[in-house]
Amino acid sequence: MEKVRIALRIWWFELRTIVLSSRWVVLTMLTCFLTWFYLRDYLNFARAYDLSLSPAGMPFIFADRIFNSLGLLILIFLVSAFPVTGHFQQGILVKGGNGCWMAGQSLTVVSVVFLWLAEMQFFFILLSGRRLTLTGWGQVWGSFANGKALELGYSSAGSISMEVIMGYTPVQAILLNMLFVGLTGIVFGEFIFCVDGLCKNYIGEILLAAWGVGNLLISSFGDLSRVRFLGRLSPVGWMDISEYIRDAGKAAGNLALLVLLGVVLHLVNYCLVKNKRIEVA
Repeated sequence: MEKVRIALRIWWFELRTIVLSSRWVVLTMLTCFLTWFYLRDYLNFARAYDLSLSPAGMPFIFADRIFNSLGLLILIFLVSAFPVTGHFQQGILVKGGNGCWMAGQSLTVVSVVFLWLAEMQFFFILLSGRRLTLTGWGQVWGSFANGKALELGYSSAGSISMEVIMGYTPVQAILLNMLFVGLTGIVFGEFIFCVDGLCKNYIGEILLAAWGVGNLLISSFGDLSRVRFLGRLSPVGWMDISEYIRDAGKAAGNLALLVLLGVVLHLVNYCLVKNKRIEVA
């Protein structure tokens, strides 16, 4: 129990340090702006016709190639703050031990990723206001999915799929999308920790940022996104939950792969810390 208490204290210290940092504030504000930008047409449509909508917009906007790439870039910059470094951390590592320190690191990156997703979801609930409904999908998403809203002159920023509306409840869609995005963010954090430990600081961030910018370019140019090889590099295929309605095995396989990657990277990171190959100062 003493080791659990130490790991939780390390986690709480690091989580507060990250959440209270200027980086978190700026990236959270940017996330809120992007969420509003992609949802504004749906919200305007709901206000104009006094329609209700479910707070399940996240699965749709993450199915959009450009928002997906921008969102994951923000997530990369968020988890690049993991772990918190400094001379104080050297003392924590010595007093707490390698195992407790790594447990605290893992709890931190999981908390950072899912807190970011929770903030995005909460912001959308606030934007919905009195048009929010918790009983079914509401009227807005279906109107965009069947084309009625488009006929009235409202554009669709995300990929509003009737398959998602018919195949999932709003809660199922939100949780499944959060699971894929969350596991991806955890893998990002562990990857950055691992590569920076092997190659010194910022190499992991640079590699992931370059990959994210590449995905954004692929998503921005339709001709590139149709190239099969380049399309496989894009994370849109992982996040679009409409892909899993007819193939639950594909969803289970992708989730298992993300979990396996996260576990393997965590074990590598633990070995690096145990052998004192990572500098925390």
